[in-house]
Parts: sequence; C-alpha cells; structure tokens
Amino acid sequence: MIEVTVEGLAIELATNSPVVILVSNNLQKALLIWIDPAEGAAISNELINQNAFRLMTHDSLISVVEEAKGYLDKVEIVELKNNTFYAKLYMVHNKIVHEIGVLPSEAITLALRFKVKIFVDEKLLNRYEQEVPKKSQDSKNPKESLRDSLKKIKPEDFGKYSL
Repeated sequence: MIEVTVEGLAIELATNSPVVILVSNNLQKALLIWIDPAEGAAISNELINQNAFRLMTHDSLISVVEEAKGYLDKVEIVELKNNTFYAKLYMVHNKIVHEIGVLPSEAITLALRFKVKIFVDEKLLNRYEQEVPKKSQDSKNPKESLRDSLKKIKPEDFGKYSL
C-alpha cells in the first residue's frame, strides 16, 4: 500500500464530472478518480472545513462510529472492478478491526473528516497512475511543481483512461 493525500478536486470539462486527485506522498504519482457531484461536494466541504446543507451517507457512518465508541483507523483504495474503484474502511471497535467495503468517495470523505491516512494498492496505483514529472532543479516547493503539472493535463488526456 502506498500512502496518498488528497491534492484537490478538478472538473473534467467534457462531462462536467468532479475528479478527486490523490497524490503519493513522494509526489511521484497521482491517481485520478471520477466521482459523482454530490460526493465531490462532500469532499470539497471537508477540504475547506465547511458543513454540508444536508446529511449524506458518510454522515450516517460517522454517527454510527461515534455512537459505538469506535474510531476509523485508515482507509484504502483497493481495486478497480467493472470501471468502478472500491475502497475499505478500517474501523476499530472494542479493539477489533472491522473492514467495511465502500466507494472511494465515501472513504476519502471519512478520512478527511477523521484525519486518518489514505492508502492506495500499489498495483492499482502503478496501473492507473498519472505520472507526475520530476520537479525542476530550481523548484523550492514540490507541491507547487505538482500543481503546475496537473494544470497542464489536457481534457483529451482524460480520455486515455478506461475508468
């Protein structure tokens, strides 16, 4: 498993679909995951610490975890099947770890809310990665270099991925 962080959200112009950008912590690889607008809004709200206007599915999961006196340990993006990514939540209750299958958008939203680590299966990341060019010698901020690289992705580049 490779640890990643949420670099942000983008909009694919051709379909107006939100895309969550996960970047490996060494800033070498990025994984783009297309999500529904509602989940995009939820992730956006978590990124800027803003409450949503209405309850969503992940809010119910948060309530269940908190009421059960458990906690979220980590989330993992584990596979791509039938053009859909799948994730797992690792929730701990009474010292027992429970694996719960969810969609990545829900897992990412919960990871942001609970401030836990996000991991991507290494084989998955290697197969569906968006290569991040090496930072320039004079770049003092690798994150800025990554942002510049992501801004250079053209809409037609999105079409080369079968998600």
